[in-house]
Amino acid sequence: MVSEIKTVFAQLTPDRVVEGFYKFDGEIITMMGNDGEGNWIPMVLDDEVVSHKATPEHAVSIAAMLTKRIRKALRNELVEGFHRPLEYSNQGIV
Repeated sequence: MVSEIKTVFAQLTPDRVVEGFYKFDGEIITMMGNDGEGNWIPMVLDDEVVSHKATPEHAVSIAAMLTKRIRKALRNELVEGFHRPLEYSNQGIV
């Protein structure tokens, strides 16, 4: 049985959203994309299928989070937590 492809809208700002598509097979959300010929295929980032374990009550929020992650990766945006210079102390440097 093929899982139904569902749509999620992830809010970026108060007036902007991004659309994503996913399937939910009981415990695993898999983000989906279109191959250009009308076929659904799993989204792949860094050679891994974009998926996450979830409960039914959290499926939409996790799909929204994964949609934002895919958008950032496709736009070559900075990874969360790496938006500032690293600061090192001068102790121990000769």
